[in-house]
Amino acid sequence: MTYTLSKSKLQSYHQCPKKLWLEINQPSLAAIDEGQQLILDRGTAFGHAVRDCFEHGELVKAKSAKKAIQETATLLQSFASGAKSVPIFEAAFTYNGVIVRVDVFEPLQDGTWKLIEVKSGTIKSGQCVKTHYLRDAATQALIVERSGSGINISSICIGVPDATFVYAGLTSLMGILSIVDITTEARALFDEIEACILPASNIAQQTEAPTISVGSHCKSPHACGFATYCSGTQLNPTENFIVPVWHLSKDPLAKIVQKLLPGNRDLAEVDDADLDKPIQLKMKEVACGKAYYLDPKLNEFLSTQPFPRYFLDYETNNAPLPLWTGTHPGESVPFQFSVHKWSALHAPLEHFEFIASARADPRPALARALLEAINTPGPVFAWNGNGTEGPITEKLCSYYPAGEAGLMVIANSCRVNDPLTKFREWFYVPQMAGDWGLKSVARSILPTNPYSSLVIKNGVDAMKGYEKYLEMPAGPHRSPNLTHLCS
Repeated sequence: MTYTLSKSKLQSYHQCPKKLWLEINQPSLAAIDEGQQLILDRGTAFGHAVRDCFEHGELVKAKSAKKAIQETATLLQSFASGAKSVPIFEAAFTYNGVIVRVDVFEPLQDGTWKLIEVKSGTIKSGQCVKTHYLRDAATQALIVERSGSGINISSICIGVPDATFVYAGLTSLMGILSIVDITTEARALFDEIEACILPASNIAQQTEAPTISVGSHCKSPHACGFATYCSGTQLNPTENFIVPVWHLSKDPLAKIVQKLLPGNRDLAEVDDADLDKPIQLKMKEVACGKAYYLDPKLNEFLSTQPFPRYFLDYETNNAPLPLWTGTHPGESVPFQFSVHKWSALHAPLEHFEFIASARADPRPALARALLEAINTPGPVFAWNGNGTEGPITEKLCSYYPAGEAGLMVIANSCRVNDPLTKFREWFYVPQMAGDWGLKSVARSILPTNPYSSLVIKNGVDAMKGYEKYLEMPAGPHRSPNLTHLCS
């Protein structure tokens, strides 16, 4: 008996047979990646939205595979009996134990069909289509053609957001979908994909997971949620380390971690010669009993900064469906900032904030508000400001040229005064577990976790929360029939 597979399960098998087995037999072992889930949710929303680009389309509404296959067959039979052929969304087909749902199935004038696999990632001009995109579309086409439906597919395509599309604030998204023909490349994969079906089904039915070591495949084409489990970077019930070796990096697949595992699990037992960076030697000192590592240079840096001091944080959105008039699919747009101003040692903090609430691109208004908040010379601190707040602020110059001089001062200050670079070099406590993120540092050294009571706890929550806000009936710019797209 074969195991019923889907396109995504075949993709998992191709990435790693052990991943497929774990997804089916022990899914609870996967770490929850909220960022990856947001990408998946946005991809689903984009797939729903682009249906508006095809006139008179029919949606196969059935959720169960059996009913969806029957509903699809009924539609195709009606076309064969003389009804006008129209695009079908979520058409369902099965072959050899594999079930697929096609995003868009478009009839062509010569009686053949165009299959479109919709993806939410953009493809730049001249850029090759990602291999896993090709495999997904090829899998769909293979199953359709060999399902016995009699369908003739003459064109296999990938549909992605057109990066040049400019949202005009209209109810129609016509023009947002860029279609790339991959028929030749997809058909070249047919035999390879069919050859995977039986082995994948057999793997799914094994009583034990296959033995496969971690490696580069754990990150490609997608980061695997089972990486922590498979890499051995978890405490066993009998273990209680001060600093396990995997605290050398918050990435369990980091080379330094996998080099030392499984021979060494306690950082205190690792030879100094096997450690690559000065901070890792300090982490070993902590593992050997030192309470913490604090270089006096960090105290000097923090205590000698002039007042006023500003603390800046942005939230950005890069959804495949543009949220503001004048913006493009996938464009990273800052829509919110928070600035705290500390004027003197014993002075209370002042708070300034901005959140986009208009139809138009928020960056000009955000830039003006930022300059009003940071209106007295002083250092600007932003965690990872060298990689995030600095570059974002510099880009704001293009949207508010009148404030270029002031914005560049802020951007440069974010880079020079980035606390993350200082803490990574001069500070460590074991509770950080190899993570120098602001939330990790804060909960490790403060008496209570300042983030635990927040409704919006991170950037993913902020993006999801803002998109939900735009869904509300009184939302600032979403047209009625597009409000569901951000869900």
